[in-house]
Amino acid sequence: LYDALEELVARMEHSNLSIELEQTGHETGYSYLVLMTLYRVAQEGLTNVHKYADANEVRIGVNLGAKTATLWVTDTGQGFDVSAWETRFEQEGKTFGLQGLKERLNLVGGELCIHSEQGQGTTLTATVPKQGFQTSVLETASLQLKPHA
Repeated sequence: LYDALEELVARMEHSNLSIELEQTGHETGYSYLVLMTLYRVAQEGLTNVHKYADANEVRIGVNLGAKTATLWVTDTGQGFDVSAWETRFEQEGKTFGLQGLKERLNLVGGELCIHSEQGQGTTLTATVPKQGFQTSVLETASLQLKPHA
């Protein structure tokens, strides 16, 4: 994940964004699926900042803890009305990038929090348990496959 995030930031060097990357913790024990999902959050967050935020600065942080991984993308852009975005999604039923991230995170037992205010920027925060959804599904499947005594 760390190498991929550094490469993602390097590919954005041609933009007018100043991007700061902060990484702590260890990838050991995290599944490829969880790490890829976190990468996609960073990728979508940077794409949205580049396309819509009119920001100058972006901070990406990731902390791979003993039980939980947290990734955040914070920008200094124009922000947006999160409740209006959620209402629009509910009414139109279209899959937008952020909604797709919420769905991806849900599949690995994680969640996405979006905080934004007009003129104050936006922060996306993704949180995923280290032993996420796939582990509990495998344990449940294993129990169901055992013969009953």
